[in-house]
Amino acid sequence: MLTGDESISSGEAYISNNSLQMDRKSFLSQIGYCPQFDGIIGVLSGSQMLHLFARLRGIEESQVTTEVDKWLERMGKKSH
Repeated sequence: MLTGDESISSGEAYISNNSLQMDRKSFLSQIGYCPQFDGIIGVLSGSQMLHLFARLRGIEESQVTTEVDKWLERMGKKSH
């Protein structure tokens, strides 16, 4: 429930005064999530995975490509 993978059945959670139920986007943007298995989707490229996770982390749609390009560049994986 805390990662958004399951629907909330009851209760509430807060991170820095951000409520999971009232401000889900802000709440989820403040947590890290590392799945124990199937964390990499084999049919997606590295760039596609970064686009997916940027969206899951709440990066504004208008900034997703800029953010992905920044990290590809920092990791030396940007095609020129």
